Amino acid sequence: MAHATGFTVHDSLIGEGVADAAAPKVEIGFLVHPDLDVTIEGATATLARDGEVLLRVTGRDGLGLTLHGGEHEPARGWYSERFGSLRPAPQLVFKPQGNSRRFEIELEVVAAPPRQSNKKSNGRNRAAKAPLVLETAAPGR
Repeated sequence: MAHATGFTVHDSLIGEGVADAAAPKVEIGFLVHPDLDVTIEGATATLARDGEVLLRVTGRDGLGLTLHGGEHEPARGWYSERFGSLRPAPQLVFKPQGNSRRFEIELEVVAAPPRQSNKKSNGRNRAAKAPLVLETAAPGR
């Protein structure tokens, strides 16, 4: 769902025939480029570059948030920009609390990164006019 400052992603995981106690634990991870800085406050991660805040990622409805980087067991927080290159990178991991299987994560765009282009500009703004909308829902919802 799009709004003035970004968009919200809604997702649900529905398991049929599985008792809540036997349901697998589910999490959603976002790998962040290693050149960005990440700060965590509660269930909100703020991503910045050179002190300028670019994006806030917030888990709603009681989602827990942890920050990982360069871990081996399980492997989390690794970035490879080319074959043979591997370096630690921040990875946000959201997990529902208790037996909930509902994920609601809001992505708030705070500042757009500068556009870089090798093409000559004719002075017109080439920014997209349509809002970005991402929404997923389980069948029948």
